[in-house]
Amino acid sequence: MGPLELEIGYEYFHYSEQDDADEGELFLGIGLGPVTASVSYVVHADDADAEGSTVYLIEGDYAFMPDTRVLAGLGYDDPNDESGVTFWMLGLARESGPGEISLTYASRDETGAQSLFVAGYTINF
Repeated sequence: MGPLELEIGYEYFHYSEQDDADEGELFLGIGLGPVTASVSYVVHADDADAEGSTVYLIEGDYAFMPDTRVLAGLGYDDPNDESGVTFWMLGLARESGPGEISLTYASRDETGAQSLFVAGYTINF
């Protein structure tokens, strides 16, 4: 199963299609084997309703080829000014140099919410 892992960091999300959707989150995660549980706090958001939100997430992954894994997650977003919503995601990631390239499809249980297909690059250090 592997050792217990601890992740602490800051994530910045930039949405090129929307001028008022960028945000930054502080996060803390604990992982054991292929499963990680994390909590994030939105410290900066262009959308004032998102700032101050807390996000809870449980993720799992499975390596099926060298340097390549499939991932899935289920989470709950608890905005500071309205009732929370659940969300899920399913993706594919591949290690590339000092980081990882990923393609993820995600959806939220929220009226009027659009499902997203996201390409990302994560740098690890």
